[in-house]
Amino acid sequence: MGVNELVQIGTRIKQLRKEKGLKQKDLADRTQIPYSTFANYENNKREPSQEQIKKIAVALGVSEYELLGISTEQLLQPLKDEATLLSYLSSIGIEYIDNLYSEYGEYDRGVYWKSENITIPLTKEEFEIFKKNVQEDVEKELERMKQFKKI
Repeated sequence: MGVNELVQIGTRIKQLRKEKGLKQKDLADRTQIPYSTFANYENNKREPSQEQIKKIAVALGVSEYELLGISTEQLLQPLKDEATLLSYLSSIGIEYIDNLYSEYGEYDRGVYWKSENITIPLTKEEFEIFKKNVQEDVEKELERMKQFKKI
């Protein structure tokens, strides 16, 4: 899947270029991208490589994420979601351990279950499944409560 399937990057380049008061040829020269190639980018007829995206972002004075139309909020959302989950787990007596050293090499993280005083080692994949299951269980309980309260 190309970048143009996610975002019309040429449209973003053109918008940011115009906001900066630059002519297409000037930006093409600054990035050392042939003018015809640059025009094709802006018309969404070609997709710039990652290297070209970096050059264009630098020339426009924006981050690559901004050039791609990705907000800081969108970038941080997965971290906020993870922090919310970890806070919830902590509130029910389960602590996440990011760097777990175990005699079993495949485990690099785990959860400490306070009431049982045990640490359960997990692989990254197992922790992702654990997170998904916790979310599904919470959603099921909320759905049950919603039905009970006739909301």
